[in-house]
Amino acid sequence: MTRHPAPAELDRPIPYTLTPKALALLADPGAEPGEWACTRCANAWFGTPPGDGLCPPCRAGQDGR
Repeated sequence: MTRHPAPAELDRPIPYTLTPKALALLADPGAEPGEWACTRCANAWFGTPPGDGLCPPCRAGQDGR
């Protein structure tokens, strides 16, 4: 028999697990040179991280937040 989720369960985020390498990169921005994540949207980027930590779309206000 299939269990159907209660309405309150439908609004909760789905948990996920990061790989050990992904977790290390997010926890330590200097783990590998040239890889960084935006502090607002968390998208991954290559290159030198900017001083404010924002990717170009977030800096320009184009992320919709």
